[in-house]
Amino acid sequence: MTKLTLSMDEEVVATAKRLAEQHQTSVSAMFTNMVKAMATRETHPERGVPAGSTVARLTGILPIPAEQSDRELIAEAIAERHGLTER
Repeated sequence: MTKLTLSMDEEVVATAKRLAEQHQTSVSAMFTNMVKAMATRETHPERGVPAGSTVARLTGILPIPAEQSDRELIAEAIAERHGLTER
């Protein structure tokens, strides 16, 4: 793995660290996911979402378990929201 040093405002760094902690990941993992998502949208626009959309801005923030499909994750979130599962 290669190390990369980035320069940015302190506020952006603090936000990135806070988001990483909230989502139990690292800033490096979030950045990796974001770059991969952007590259996928660039090379396969049919798989992507409209640039500038909320989904596009949030893409790559959360790691998605490989053993669950998007549909299963959505169903689980809906069930939790409506109190249909134990927390």
